[in-house]
Amino acid sequence: MVATAVQNLYRRSGSVYYGRFKVSGQTRWVSLKTTVFSTAKLRLAEEMKTISGMREVGVEPDALSFTFARLNEIYAKRYEADPEIAEKTKLGRRHAITRIEKTWPQFMTMKPNKVTAVMISDWSNRLRTEATFRQPGAKKVHRGYSADCVNQSLSAISRLLDIAVEYGVILRNPMKCAPSHLRLRHSIRPAKPVLPSSAKMRQLLDELEKPVVVSAEIANMEASIRPLIDRDRLDVGEFARFLAYSGARLGEAGRLEWDHIRERTLRVPGTKSETSDREIPQIPIMVTLLASIRARRVREGVVRDPANLTGPIFRVKECQKSIDRACKSLGIARLTHHDFRHYFATVCIESGVDIPTVSRWLGHADGGALAMKTYGHLRQEHSLAQAAKVAI
Repeated sequence: MVATAVQNLYRRSGSVYYGRFKVSGQTRWVSLKTTVFSTAKLRLAEEMKTISGMREVGVEPDALSFTFARLNEIYAKRYEADPEIAEKTKLGRRHAITRIEKTWPQFMTMKPNKVTAVMISDWSNRLRTEATFRQPGAKKVHRGYSADCVNQSLSAISRLLDIAVEYGVILRNPMKCAPSHLRLRHSIRPAKPVLPSSAKMRQLLDELEKPVVVSAEIANMEASIRPLIDRDRLDVGEFARFLAYSGARLGEAGRLEWDHIRERTLRVPGTKSETSDREIPQIPIMVTLLASIRARRVREGVVRDPANLTGPIFRVKECQKSIDRACKSLGIARLTHHDFRHYFATVCIESGVDIPTVSRWLGHADGGALAMKTYGHLRQEHSLAQAAKVAI
């Protein structure tokens, strides 16, 4: 390094200029990324302001020895203790760190000043296209994580680097000043749900409640087990209908209790975040469904007065196997519990309900942005019906 006439400003043999600083008693060299003397002086002054700010707040004596493992300890301690962060969000952050450790084995032992935006970009591209994983209980090995998973891991790295800046380990987060050509976020293109027509959905819901054909081996026992079988299929049918009539998430429906029902609305205990707790109106078909469930509880002798019902509304918390069987029986493409939520949103929009209102019913906190991306489309039957109204 060759010293210049400006204090702390150096140049590497005809190459770019560098600034020399003292942080925590150690010398730090920072590239000013320019070969122009006047520009170098301006950037040196900006770096001096940053260093002064770090000195004012104080930097831990051992901060420069921090590795990403140490930063992750600080990061985890902060979000685990934060009551405003939902448990699912905390779980997602743990999974993001686990993906990093699995696919970048050296990462946790590295020091933040050794990691560049280029390295992070290269790793994220490999994670998106080459990394392999197997879902719990699955036999098939998948190649390439989803864009959403990759972005969650990138966000985790960025938060670790922010903590490194806070502690004076590095001067700036390289992900926040990276060249625009580097890919540090991956585009998420939500798949448009492929949903059955309203007629097919009604057939599917009826199919779930059809009497079960008892096998020959237990035919002699049919009289004694038939009431239990019938109750189970009705429980499944009611649960699936509620998902389709409310747009509730699976976990939300499972947590519903009779105390959540109001005269014309229903309070949904949100599971996504604290803000997903919401009150939604009871559409007419939901009113009929809840009245039917109350009447069945009275017939079964659970209570004499349906107004005295307490505890969980539904006896089942999921019914995926039953849905799979019904779809196969009707020749419908496989649906999941979440597809019933998609169905509800789509029908509401096709019925003329504006997207921001549907978004609030679904428990979104973005004013309708996600709903517009996911549900801003029409099923083919509705599209053709609307096209018939066009006169030119």
